[in-house]
Amino acid sequence: MANADEGVVDAVGWAVETAARYVPKANCLPQALTAQVLLLRCGQPAAFRLGVGRDEHGRFEAHAWVECGGRVVVGGTDVHARYAGLPDMEWDQR
Repeated sequence: MANADEGVVDAVGWAVETAARYVPKANCLPQALTAQVLLLRCGQPAAFRLGVGRDEHGRFEAHAWVECGGRVVVGGTDVHARYAGLPDMEWDQR
């Protein structure tokens, strides 16, 4: 993955997480989709990820997050330990 501008990546992560506090039902999916679009529009090498796993009671759960420059931008820091990632998705960057 190409190099990411850490300042841009940090700003997008902060903006999405801050806005999510004020938007009803802004769970992981709309946050990840928003971060993906913003990062791509800023020319950053973002990767939208979906994963599945089980919660502490054994129930199925799914999660969405975005990675950029080798780190998780939105979606939590423990995603790789908690979820099995689904195959990558290709994005039309128009």
